[in-house]
Amino acid sequence: MKRIILFFAFSIFSFYSFSQSIVYVDAAAGGANDGSSWTNAYRHLSSALAAANAGNDIDTIFIAKGTYYPTGDQSGTNRDSAFLLLRGNLFLYGGFDPANGITDIAQRNIQPYGGTGTILSGNINNPADSLDNCWHVMVIATYTNDLGKILLDGVTIREGNGTMSPGGYKYYGSGPGRPYGYYGAGGGMLITSASTQIRMRNVVVSNNVTQGIHSRRFLDMENCSVVSNIAPGGDENSTTHFAVFGGGLYCLEGLKLKHCLVADNQIYYGFVPKGGGIYLEGNLDMEECIVRDNTVLDAAGCSPLVGVGGGGGIYAHGYALIKNSEITGNAYTVVLGCVWDGEFRRYRYGGGGGLALNSNTEIVNSIIAFNSISGGMVPAGAFRRFAGGGIMMMDNAGVKLVNSIIYGNTDPIGAAISAVDNSYSIPVNIGNSVILSNSSLFSPEITVTRFHSLVQGFNSTTDGNLDASAGGTVFTNAAGGDFSLPAGSVLINKGNNNLYNSAAYPDADMNSNNRVSGGVLHIGPY
Repeated sequence: MKRIILFFAFSIFSFYSFSQSIVYVDAAAGGANDGSSWTNAYRHLSSALAAANAGNDIDTIFIAKGTYYPTGDQSGTNRDSAFLLLRGNLFLYGGFDPANGITDIAQRNIQPYGGTGTILSGNINNPADSLDNCWHVMVIATYTNDLGKILLDGVTIREGNGTMSPGGYKYYGSGPGRPYGYYGAGGGMLITSASTQIRMRNVVVSNNVTQGIHSRRFLDMENCSVVSNIAPGGDENSTTHFAVFGGGLYCLEGLKLKHCLVADNQIYYGFVPKGGGIYLEGNLDMEECIVRDNTVLDAAGCSPLVGVGGGGGIYAHGYALIKNSEITGNAYTVVLGCVWDGEFRRYRYGGGGGLALNSNTEIVNSIIAFNSISGGMVPAGAFRRFAGGGIMMMDNAGVKLVNSIIYGNTDPIGAAISAVDNSYSIPVNIGNSVILSNSSLFSPEITVTRFHSLVQGFNSTTDGNLDASAGGTVFTNAAGGDFSLPAGSVLINKGNNNLYNSAAYPDADMNSNNRVSGGVLHIGPY
């Protein structure tokens, strides 16, 4: 996917207007260690945060490149240590390099999907043993000045490990009348604030255990990545497994993502797990994002009850608007069962290798491809099913597909789109879109309306649709993941501009070319 990335530093300053009472942090500084300048910078980020939490006279922290630990020194042993943000109106910027003259926000070298060389690490004590790492790398618990704002910009948060003996959450510490956090969630970041507005820009959250991010607040993230985090619910030898939601990111409220990467996260042997990459209970607004290769390994219950799990890539409860994004290679796999009444079971309702959705959803200029589910089954005579390689509708809601592709997803019942309950009636409106090469198509509850689209198994050319049996060149190399249109593609200039809501949808395709103003729309996202 070709992207043009523009960073508007002034837009950040306009939203976060502040007096800029700045303190400085540089692990390599050799001065007075009081944060007053780069020469006299604090050598530990924890020292700067302690000063900021103690009052309101500090609102901005500039952090040089380097690795910082919640314990101060890497040799620290207190796993309860975390980078604590206990009040609002704090703005943290990483990526500075004062030794080489990089001292201004606009000078920083920001990488695609975040990363600046400023690393906040929970890998304390023995660097070869992750089991002694901090429970959380960062905790945002702004119980004082909770109505304020927090900005994290240009930091990498990694190697927290919140694992503990299974069996619920254990609170630690004490804020002003409330606990700061709990073990078992948010190994990278734990956000328990009630009202603080939180923005993340150019942030990497990676290689954490018990989720990358666990947030009870709405999150606004841009040019960020949540990668290679894991949320365990047990292991292959456990006889008891625990419910796990959100391998990479758990968000109790809404989530806004722009130009973000969510990849290679995993829920490991969980009971009724949901959302290998992302789990959220609010609305989702996602644009120019990649959600790929996230996995759920479902322990299939170890219980006489049959639960509902779903969402190898994303599990979303609220309305979802997905624009100019790729959801590819995600998987939901039932890997372990237990013997009940003499029967070895892999019972599970749900599914959705790419997406599991509870509410109405619009998918625009996007690709849902090569997602899968496997291993599950349901009891004989059940009215629910385990299905939906690409999309599983977890409730009686509809899907609107505009200039998008559903391709190469696998599941024997409804690999493109399925419904979890056979009493549902799911309307699917397909416009200017392509659904091809899925191992199966729709479950019986799906009612399809097609306009100017190419859909496997449909040959009628009414309403501008293409005949799926007619053949011809479609994509450059779909099997290799290249869905661009070569010369002579049957999709070129076969769309309908009236099906594209240019007031609400981006005026750019997946190659950053003009979407509508470029003339007659092609079918698909290019």
